[in-house]
Amino acid sequence: MTDIQARRTLRAIHIVPILAGLILLAGLLPVTVGGYIGVRNNTAKLLNDNRDAVLDGLEEQLRSSLNNLAAQVPLIVRHLERPEVDVDDTSSITAFMKGAATSQESLEAIGYLQAEGPLRRWTRGGTDVELVERSRVVNVDNIWSIAKDTRRPIWSEPLISRVTGRGLIAYRHPVVRGGDVVGVVLGVINWDSKSSMLMSQSANLVPFVLYGRDNVFIHPNMASMEITGQQLPGLDGVSDPDLALMWKDPRPTALGNSERSKVHWTWTGRGYESRVYAYREIAGYGVTPWLIGYHQSSLETFRVRWVVQAIFYGSIALVIICVAISWWLARRAMGPVVQIAEAARSLEKLDFAGVSSHIVQSSRLKEVSDTSHALQSAARALQRFQTYVPRALVAQVMTMDTDATRAADREVTVLFMDLAGYTRFSEGRSAADVGAYLNGLFGCVGPLVEAHGGAIDKYTGDGLMAVWGAPIADPHHSGRAWEAARAIVAALRERVAAELAADPNTCLVRFGLHSGRVLAGDIGFAGRMDYTVIGRTVNMAQRAQAALRGNMGNDVVGLAVTATVVRALDLPTKRLRELPELADGEGVYHVID
Repeated sequence: MTDIQARRTLRAIHIVPILAGLILLAGLLPVTVGGYIGVRNNTAKLLNDNRDAVLDGLEEQLRSSLNNLAAQVPLIVRHLERPEVDVDDTSSITAFMKGAATSQESLEAIGYLQAEGPLRRWTRGGTDVELVERSRVVNVDNIWSIAKDTRRPIWSEPLISRVTGRGLIAYRHPVVRGGDVVGVVLGVINWDSKSSMLMSQSANLVPFVLYGRDNVFIHPNMASMEITGQQLPGLDGVSDPDLALMWKDPRPTALGNSERSKVHWTWTGRGYESRVYAYREIAGYGVTPWLIGYHQSSLETFRVRWVVQAIFYGSIALVIICVAISWWLARRAMGPVVQIAEAARSLEKLDFAGVSSHIVQSSRLKEVSDTSHALQSAARALQRFQTYVPRALVAQVMTMDTDATRAADREVTVLFMDLAGYTRFSEGRSAADVGAYLNGLFGCVGPLVEAHGGAIDKYTGDGLMAVWGAPIADPHHSGRAWEAARAIVAALRERVAAELAADPNTCLVRFGLHSGRVLAGDIGFAGRMDYTVIGRTVNMAQRAQAALRGNMGNDVVGLAVTATVVRALDLPTKRLRELPELADGEGVYHVID
C-alpha cells in the first residue's frame, strides 16, 4: 500500500461545520461595515456637495463671460459681412465697433485684422480706434492662416498682450464676403477683471483657473501683479506657494471625488498641515482644457475626516481578523480543489504538462484524492490516444457537439505528400533508420500544417494527407492550404538538398494540392471509427502530386496545384508551369518558384 493510500483521509462534509461557523461570525460584519459605509457616504456627500457648489459658482462666472463673448462676436461678424458695410473704411465702422465694445460686459476690446495692414482695435470705454502694427500682434500670420483654412471661429490660447502688457484670451471669427475671407474679428477679454471677480470668494479658500495643468490664467493675486513676457505664469509664478505644490505628490482623499469634480491633497511641509485641492475640467474653449478649482487647508475638515477614519479602521480591524481565519481555513480546504480545477482546464486544452504540474499528489480529503487519481489516469489515456489521432482534430472535435462529425458533404482543400525514390532509398536500410528518416520529414511538415489551420488526416507509409475545412468549415480553406504548402516547400527544400548532397539515394518530395467537395465525417463501425475525408477531391490531390513524376526539373521538393486551386486563388501564371492534364481533363501546374 502506498503512502497516499495508507494516510487517513477526511471527507469534505467534516469541513462544512467549520466554514458554517465562519459564515455565522461574518454575519456581524454587515452591521459594522454598513454603519461605516453610511457615515462615510453621508459625509462624502456633504463635503462633495459643498465643493461642487463652490466650483459651480466659479464655473458659472467664467462660462458666463466666455459664452457671452462667443455669442456677441458672431453678431459683429454678421454686420461686417453685409454688402453695404465698407470694412476697409475705418471711420464708417468705428461707431458700430465702439458700440459693440461697450454693449456686453464681457468684451474688453474688439479687434479687426485683414490680410495686410495694422490691427484696428476698439477698447471698452475708448474714444477712438487704435492702430496696432502687425509686428506687435502675437502670431498674426498664424491667426490669418487659420482663419482662411478653417473659416470657423476658434478660441486663442491665453497669453500676455504686447500692446497692453496684460493677459488676454480672444475669440477669433473670420469675416467672409463673396466666398472669400476678408478679415478676422477678435473679441478680447483680459484677466484683470476676472482675477478681481474671484477675490469675492470665501477667505478660507483660494480659487484659481488653470490653462492646462501648469499655466495660471486667473488667480486673486494676479489683479495686482505686473506680468512680464508673453507666456502665462506657472503655478509658482503668482506668489501662492500652496498652488505651486498642487501636482507635487498628489494623494487621493479618503472620501473620494464627486461625480462632477475631483479632489486630492498634498503635504505643505508646514508641520502636519496638508492642502486640499478641488477642481474640475472645462472643455470647449480651445484645444487645451481648463481646470477651475480652489485649495484650502485640510484642517478645516479634519474633525469630520477623523471620525470617518476611526470608524473605517475599526471596521477594517474586525474584517482583517475574520478574513485571516477564513482565508487560512479556506486555503487549506480548497487549495487542492483549485489545483484539480487547474489540471482539468489544462486537460481541456490537451496541455498534459499542465495536468502533471497541477495534480494533487497528496490530500487528506478523500474526494480530492480520488478525483486527482482519476484525472491522472484520464490524462495518461488521452495523451496516448493523441499520438494516434491528429492533435488539431482532437482539439476541434472536443469543442463540437456529437452531430458535428457525422458524414456530410464539405468544401475542403486536400494536400497529398509522397516521396519519390522511397523504395530505392529504403532498400538495405534498417527499419529504425527508415523510421527515423520519415519521422524527421513528418516532424517538419506536421507542425506547419497545424500552424496554418489544417489537420493531418492520415499517413500513407511514405507520405501523408492533410485537410483544410473539416471538421470545422473554413471559407478560406484553399488560401490557408496554399500558404501551408508554400511554407512546407520552403522548409523542406534546404533539408532535402543537403541530404541529397550527402546521399544521392535520398528521396525527393512531391506535394499535390486540390480543392473541392468531399464526404467528411466518421467512417467505420461502432467499435472503430476514423474521422476522414473521401471522394474525387482526395483522388485529384493524389494525382496532382503523381503528375510531378519526371516533371520536377531541378526541384528537390515539388508542388503541383490543380486548375481549380489556380482559379480559386487567382495565382499568377508566371509562377506556374503547365503539366499534362489529369485523366479526367483537370489541368495541373507545377509551382516553379
